[in-house]
Amino acid sequence: MLKQARGIAESNRELRRREQRLSVLSRVLRHNIRNDLNVVRGALEDLTGNESLTAAEADLVAAAARHADAVIETAEKARYIQQTIGSSEVEPTPLGPVIERAVEEVRSEHPNARIRTPDSSDQVVLADVNLDIALEEAIRNGIVHQDDPAPTVSVAVSTPASERVRVEVRNPGSIPDHELRCFRERGETPLAHGSGLGLWLVRWIVESAHGTVEFANDDDRTRVRFDLYRVAD
Repeated sequence: MLKQARGIAESNRELRRREQRLSVLSRVLRHNIRNDLNVVRGALEDLTGNESLTAAEADLVAAAARHADAVIETAEKARYIQQTIGSSEVEPTPLGPVIERAVEEVRSEHPNARIRTPDSSDQVVLADVNLDIALEEAIRNGIVHQDDPAPTVSVAVSTPASERVRVEVRNPGSIPDHELRCFRERGETPLAHGSGLGLWLVRWIVESAHGTVEFANDDDRTRVRFDLYRVAD
């Protein structure tokens, strides 16, 4: 018993050491990436106003700025994920207000988007308090990956089983195969790198309440499906 207790104590210490190292590494990388790329972004903005640039050079500057913005956004999302996961709580959650908050936030960012929602949803589910963030991310992801100037996304709610509630976000287009492979294999591999953190955030928030997430491509459409436990009346 003493040997087992020592082994458990050592395992706990090692886990705490790893968590501390990951926290420090995450904080330093996010801080450095954000600060350094903000400097790069400022320099690119100065170049954008330079009238001596040729059209080809201006296109290169604009492309560099877009990539810098994407990396800054990823660093910010990593910071948010760390905060979100650290403050994770699970509680009975009315689904209607969650959908309303998520849709309202995305519409404020993408006013030209057409987001279809259920007429009403009175279901109560067991969910992480950040469920609206997961739904918001799924809707936003569906919008930004469409070329249409008025992209379309639909949100549907159903009850496939008495103890389950399903939320489904659908939009034209497809999730790249390499990203789907990441989720099927439950992690990143050298041959299957995801392009960002957004879909991982969706998965972690839903699974924190023992829900499940499915990402799939069906007939030129993308489907992100959350299955959550229903809270009985």
